[in-house]
Amino acid sequence: KHHDRRFHALLMHQAGEPAVVEMVRHIMDNLARPMTNADVARVTGLHQNYALSMFSRVMRTPLKQFVIRMRLMRARALLTESAMPITSVVEATGFSSVSQFYQQFKRAYGLAPQALRKHYVRMDLR
Repeated sequence: KHHDRRFHALLMHQAGEPAVVEMVRHIMDNLARPMTNADVARVTGLHQNYALSMFSRVMRTPLKQFVIRMRLMRARALLTESAMPITSVVEATGFSSVSQFYQQFKRAYGLAPQALRKHYVRMDLR
């Protein structure tokens, strides 16, 4: 009996991965757009709550946190690899407002976006 439960859990974990891959792909392809948990879960064809709990279990982070992290990573790349204005970076990464972006960015990296950009520019000049 215990063996059956472990096998079932393993099977469910493996079965969930393609759905999670689809959700991650959808997130990465749509970072610039507003997106809800329902939008992301919909790509799996599974019930929203089931898809979201599967995502959290496989990725070890809630979907909303994952989306924010991916947006911040893309923003950091745009800030350090381009001269794109910060307001354009905000738009390109799907943050709902400049103030929300600044708050999330500073929380994640400990610096304001311009400070991070200046730091990288100085490093390139060395």
